[in-house]
Amino acid sequence: MISVLLIWLYIALTAGIVGKTVLAVFRCRPRTGVSCQLAGLVTVTVYAEFWSLFGGVGLAANLVLLAVCMAAVILSRRGQTRSAFFSEIRQRIQRVKRHPLGAAVITAAILLLALGTSAGNWHIDTPLYHAQSIHWIETYGLIPGLGNLQSDFAYNNACFSLYALYSFSWLTGQSFHAVQGFLAVLLMLLCLPVGESETGNTSAHRLRPADLLLLAALLQIVFLYDELVSPSSDCFILLLVHAVILLWARLSDTAHREASPVPYALVAMLAVYAVTVKLAAAPLLIFAVKPIFMLLKGSEKNLRVFGRFVLTALVIVLPFFARGILISGWLLYPVFPLHAGLPWKIPDGVGISESFEIRQNGRMIFDMNQADTSLFGWVKGWLTGQSLKARLLIHAAAASVLFAMLRALVSLILHLRGTKIRYFRDACSVFTEIVLAVCVLFWFFTTPQMRFGEAYLMDLSALVFGGLICAGTDCLRETVRNRAERLISSVIIAVSVSMAALLFITGQVSCSQLFLQQDYERYSVGEYRIDGVTLYYPTDYVYTGYYAFPATRWKDENVRALGTKITDGFAAKE
Repeated sequence: MISVLLIWLYIALTAGIVGKTVLAVFRCRPRTGVSCQLAGLVTVTVYAEFWSLFGGVGLAANLVLLAVCMAAVILSRRGQTRSAFFSEIRQRIQRVKRHPLGAAVITAAILLLALGTSAGNWHIDTPLYHAQSIHWIETYGLIPGLGNLQSDFAYNNACFSLYALYSFSWLTGQSFHAVQGFLAVLLMLLCLPVGESETGNTSAHRLRPADLLLLAALLQIVFLYDELVSPSSDCFILLLVHAVILLWARLSDTAHREASPVPYALVAMLAVYAVTVKLAAAPLLIFAVKPIFMLLKGSEKNLRVFGRFVLTALVIVLPFFARGILISGWLLYPVFPLHAGLPWKIPDGVGISESFEIRQNGRMIFDMNQADTSLFGWVKGWLTGQSLKARLLIHAAAASVLFAMLRALVSLILHLRGTKIRYFRDACSVFTEIVLAVCVLFWFFTTPQMRFGEAYLMDLSALVFGGLICAGTDCLRETVRNRAERLISSVIIAVSVSMAALLFITGQVSCSQLFLQQDYERYSVGEYRIDGVTLYYPTDYVYTGYYAFPATRWKDENVRALGTKITDGFAAKE
């Protein structure tokens, strides 16, 4: 746990400094420090991806990052006196002293998440390819045609470059994996406080529809708690999707609605980043419609800001696309192939077959003879195969999709008639619900696996039911409404605290892991060669883990080396 806390401190310092610098470029003053951290994680990920194009992401990459951070701090403090600097620190300390109980609760929650990040269960895909992907980035950055060795490497999840940068494998020989837990901490901090009043006074307990999103995000952390130790892309994207939706909902909140297009555009950039982590986040790009409209209809200054954000989006996706092309020969594997005649390209048939298999597995169709089963044919079996929690979420989300569409239709009709009803005239809330409904439908009709869409189901249900609860309390008298809102806010806080206490009681952490994080497991492997290049393959099941490197899921005879060195790359045999 101590090692995890130290790594978190390093991540917070580097990502915080980089994030604050980036937001300053956009002249955006963040409402919370979490926004700086998220902006920093995006920027540092892009930096690590660019670095991986030229070599392994390790000590040298961290030294350059530290140098950049030091330069940013020096430049930001230019013109600021020493007394002003220490005055800022004293103000932050006084803020903590004014809320000692809140500070104690947050500290306890952070320690609890550190315990979960120190030990737990491995995600099913971590020993299959997550750990190997990170090891490849740590050691070589990337290898042309690496996806031919194992197609899982071609998924090119951006978060693996971030994991490699902060793994510190060059320091102790053990590759640490604490980034996912750090993102859980950021999401937890983003959920505070609950029920702020419109004037900033939390004692008024003004409940907002977005407050139920806080509960959904906290429950997501609870659901993922035992896998925070595992450096997976699935858990990372679930946490990130909650952060994107929560930030957007806060900007669109009726009481504190943001008038400037810049914060909305920054959230849209976070959505672009989410797509580079997992293609399942693609529908979140619809959020970009609002800042684009706001910027294009504005002044010439807004047009310059629009161009700046377009450039930022290109910077985020450029290294992602470059890595994908070099690893697989596909722009987005296994969705969009390239026809450039690259020697290391994964054959089209392999990618198409894998895309089809992913979709069928998501629908729980494992017999290829049933591949042409209609929608009504596979839905029943798919629902039956889900856990009770998943079925509850699916039914709640299905009802929420219908209600969101109904609300949008009624809002449009009332708008055309000129009738004003508070619940139906909130266009921002309607837009958010429709975007989440599209996300749920996209997930359902593409790859309906819970590990890809759980955040969509939870957030849409929370936002719809939260809006109904708030609309219901608006119909009550002032005193009754305040009591109802106070009760609901108290329930949200009580449930969150109770779940945290339950995690603490049932936590599985050994004494040794109070110091060092749980290390990757080792598996039984065999050895084989491809044109003089030595590789390992699993002899028991399909797991190779981290330490048997370089390794593949199986002994593949249909792959050839592009040269005599491993860095020359691999290609499929013709």
